[in-house]
Amino acid sequence: MTSSMEGSRLKLCFGWRFSGRKQFEQERDDEKDPSLRKGTFNGLTLSSFSELPGIRKFSLKELKLATLNFSFDNKLDYGGPLGVVYKAVLASGESVTVKRATRETQQSNQDFKNEVKYLSRIHHKYLVNLVGFCKEKGEQILVFEYVANGSLADHICGGTGHALTWRERVHIALGASKGLEHLHDECTPSVVHGDIKPTNILLDHNYHTKITNFGLNGTHASRVLTGTSGYVDPSYFYNVNLGAHYDVYSFGVILLQLVTGKAASDSLREAAAYYITDWVHLKVESRKLEEILDPDLKSRTDNHETLLQVAKIGVHCTDRNIKQRPFISQVSQELELVLHMINELPTNPPSTSCSPRQESSSGGGTGPLSGSDFSLPELGGKDSHIKFDGMAWIDIKALDGGSLQDFCDNNLQDYE
Repeated sequence: MTSSMEGSRLKLCFGWRFSGRKQFEQERDDEKDPSLRKGTFNGLTLSSFSELPGIRKFSLKELKLATLNFSFDNKLDYGGPLGVVYKAVLASGESVTVKRATRETQQSNQDFKNEVKYLSRIHHKYLVNLVGFCKEKGEQILVFEYVANGSLADHICGGTGHALTWRERVHIALGASKGLEHLHDECTPSVVHGDIKPTNILLDHNYHTKITNFGLNGTHASRVLTGTSGYVDPSYFYNVNLGAHYDVYSFGVILLQLVTGKAASDSLREAAAYYITDWVHLKVESRKLEEILDPDLKSRTDNHETLLQVAKIGVHCTDRNIKQRPFISQVSQELELVLHMINELPTNPPSTSCSPRQESSSGGGTGPLSGSDFSLPELGGKDSHIKFDGMAWIDIKALDGGSLQDFCDNNLQDYE
């Protein structure tokens, strides 16, 4: 289900580019360059960019007008390591995101062509999808759909954005897992994102999830692998193959952040708890699970059990043994159940800004459903004990009563 992405030995790059990287010469307009007129990608033969279905070719002039000549005021802060990102408003009134390569990050003509082809083949409701490109006068520009509410980083861990409810956090996490599920299981070949973190999880006007920067390791892996301290899978240092387990670990860190409200790494914590994964494990070992819960969430909801349930998923995802980690499809199933439990509790009505919908059968499987639509007859009612692929869940009737400490004591063995 999760084939590993093969490649040459890669080195992690935390915001820095390799010294001595080959600088690509200034490129010619694609109409003048024969290398851009023919090629194949995943078995698809193309005579030109114009034959990419649904992908628009923009002129440099219209993108300059749309960005007010790449104005600093239009610059966005989630561009990733290989370009500068701007909000643009086209002549039609449509808002898009423009990612402009800098002179230092320019690719060869062939590599840029490959990236456009690559991104044009990946389309999903939980991914930031490619709209078009511009290859003119030495510029290399990608145009994506616009995502209005910034990144998840803006809304958690002290961000200045909207304070997310617990239901919103779970709904966002479920969307992100669905997006990763599409990349891992439904793309051919399988795509490993390689840099899952809150700044690469964007939120649209309804706070629905859109993963961005997922093309980097598919098209740039031979030169650089991006990664961010605190989210990098420790197994990478002894296992150079970049597999789906790498993304699962990073996603697990995000789940722990959603539950705890803590940063992925924090120099104010003791050295043994510098990373959030270590901090949570220390709390588990000392039987102080309730201390991992975000105080803001604890004050706004009585539904502490589902917070701990998501924390358990995060712990499984960040297991140091990659063979013990779940597949992202399993994580999606588990988060769907958590969302169902939240929807069923009268003290946690569904948020209007994150109202879930039935997924289209063409959109990558069954997505989040509201409590009224989610039917689980196989569970046999509220007294059932749930298991997925050997990963034990709480007895749902524990949600009907009992203290938080009782819950921690009764379920601690599932964490250990």
